[in-house]
Amino acid sequence: MSEHIVAQGEYLSKLARKYGFADLRTIWDHPNNAELKRKRHNPNVLFPGDKLFIPLRESREESRPTEKKHRFQLKAEKLRLRIRFLGIDSKPAAGVKVDMTIDGTITSLTTSGDGNVDELLSPLAQKGSIQFKDERTPFEQQIPIEVRVGHLDPIEEESGQRGRLNALGYDAGDPAEAGDASLALRSAVEEFQCDHGLTVDGIVGPQTRKKLQDAYGC
Repeated sequence: MSEHIVAQGEYLSKLARKYGFADLRTIWDHPNNAELKRKRHNPNVLFPGDKLFIPLRESREESRPTEKKHRFQLKAEKLRLRIRFLGIDSKPAAGVKVDMTIDGTITSLTTSGDGNVDELLSPLAQKGSIQFKDERTPFEQQIPIEVRVGHLDPIEEESGQRGRLNALGYDAGDPAEAGDASLALRSAVEEFQCDHGLTVDGIVGPQTRKKLQDAYGC
């Protein structure tokens, strides 16, 4: 058994494979991770510095007749990636053709009626991009959009709130860039609250947090 300190870009599906577990729930449901589970809720949305208990792997024995061939199948979960595209009018961008590249593998997709793409990825997926290929998309918008798997921070953290707001089209700023990032975040929160019929106070309280989580999808 050991303790793993989560780094940026790590998520439990990936960590489970790293430590030799096919099912992330073997780690996530361990009693020693109960506090982290209550805090983070989603095993694939962790925060740098989170402490994750890694249990020992247990061996398993199966009895089979000798002098015969036997097939054992490992059922390993896939990682689901959901992305929703909206037009400049904030309505779902339905029927848009895109190329999604994840770790060098290109998949051609078309958004659903709700503007969604829904793909199963390897639990070891790290990064990629999405490029619009639809003839209706202006040329200047046909540039790759970076996809970083596992880099979304939890909704409880300021960086997680900022990441969701930026992805939804609200300019919440970037602490790494010049300017007042705190003021940009507050302004983005106020705009989001106004658009969703919430009390406009610039604070990500319980109601705003839930609405932001619902709007983003996680």
